[in-house]
Amino acid sequence: MIQLSAPTRNKGVDIHVPLPDAATLDAESQQAIARWIRGELRPELMRRLACPPDTADRDTARMLDRLEADLRLQQVDAYAAGLETAIAGHTTPVPSERMPVRLHDLKFEPGVEASARTELYFSPTTKYIVHGPDVLRFVLALSEHLLRPGEDLEELEGAHWRRVALTNLRLTVRMRQPADGPSAFARNDPTASVLGTIRTTAGRRLDYRGETLAGYPIFEETGHNECAISMLRPLRWVQADGKDAVRLSVPSNAQCLAALNQSRAFGMFVLVELLGLLTGLKSEHTSSIHLSVKIEGLRVPERLGDLVQAGLTLEYERIFDQARQRLPHTRTVPFRYRFRPFQPEARDGRMAITDLSIPELIALSSR
Repeated sequence: MIQLSAPTRNKGVDIHVPLPDAATLDAESQQAIARWIRGELRPELMRRLACPPDTADRDTARMLDRLEADLRLQQVDAYAAGLETAIAGHTTPVPSERMPVRLHDLKFEPGVEASARTELYFSPTTKYIVHGPDVLRFVLALSEHLLRPGEDLEELEGAHWRRVALTNLRLTVRMRQPADGPSAFARNDPTASVLGTIRTTAGRRLDYRGETLAGYPIFEETGHNECAISMLRPLRWVQADGKDAVRLSVPSNAQCLAALNQSRAFGMFVLVELLGLLTGLKSEHTSSIHLSVKIEGLRVPERLGDLVQAGLTLEYERIFDQARQRLPHTRTVPFRYRFRPFQPEARDGRMAITDLSIPELIALSSR
């Protein structure tokens, strides 16, 4: 039987430990091994594989170690897929919008700053790195600690996912004071994985940053975001002023509509999720990874659920002729988006399209 290690710093993980037949395990053991793979074994394999592409590696021992880790990761992923199928037979995954937002080691200075350690989760489609919209949900929950009575989060002025993350984060949100000027805290921080600014209904600005926490692995996994998925299913492309647009469906889940009406923060999370899902769409002939990098100017109206019921379309246009190559085998592509009818004009975003493996991307983005 596997001796599961404590959630410490991924040290001393035996990557060759035998993995038992999932069919012989009870439900509790299946869940425990799945968590151990997510939180300990897979991150250790990723760490051994993380090396920038096109790097001459003349150390034969290290090269063999990487080949060994790559083979083992393939074996582990195949095993994990079967294990998750077995778990799905007796457990229904919790949709991401209903996962609890757990914040630990909260430090709070009223009206000034709040920080906390996250307890993030992997999504069904991103088992190696944290899903960007899910990180934003934690940012929004922490930001609400700094609001005054009657004040609400209204606009995501900017969100920047600077580095892929596969561990938990230390999030910090700081209220920008009028005398502070532009936010050096959020936008010019080379050590942060995520950065951004949120404007409140009172016109105040909250700058946030998230720093990767080595030694705090992620153990949980969530189901698909049912609220966002149901708004895109079926995917109905239409034309709006000559541009491609998606006609959003009305979610059948009444809880989703109620939450969209009650919380602008929840609406912001869902709208960013919708943009992320469209960013991830790619042709069936490519194996490239598509990731959201930046989103700007997403203002969320009151009672978004009522607007969804009345009918929304989402314009989404990728601007390939303005693509730039910033990393090897990777290009960033601008996109414009507009939620009709409440968004008066298109706003900007940026996505990354990469042919790198996730370990290579981690290695490059950590520079």
